[in-house]
Amino acid sequence: MTNDKLARLMGQVVVVHATLSRVRDERQFTWEPSRLEAPRPGWVVGYRWLQNGERIPGCGGHGLEDDYDPPYFHEKGPRTPCLLVAFWPTMKPVNVPLESYRRAQANEKPYLKKQVWTDADRRYASENTENAPRDERGRFLK
Repeated sequence: MTNDKLARLMGQVVVVHATLSRVRDERQFTWEPSRLEAPRPGWVVGYRWLQNGERIPGCGGHGLEDDYDPPYFHEKGPRTPCLLVAFWPTMKPVNVPLESYRRAQANEKPYLKKQVWTDADRRYASENTENAPRDERGRFLK
């Protein structure tokens, strides 16, 4: 997919079937898809290419005469493209492979549920706030 096509997905609601998780084998790092227990709707908030490769630890010379090589990441093979999908506005986005999502139908929306108060709940809250102790400025006391 091109950058233009990926950018057009921003803000769209999609249903996710799998996420990408980082797999480490010794110093090798790769990204593998892992299936979700149930498909989950979320918002597309971005896209990126994840690096596959090897972490080189470097060698640290602590004396003045020793040579110092800082650690670095040696990229091997192609990068893994993915979408960033957030399941809730305040949640960290997850990495989703390009083949593991579909556009959401009209009835599939992320879980934005309102708190439903019954009349008994309203009465209870009203009575408790009326009888709660307050200071001289009207603030609630602990």
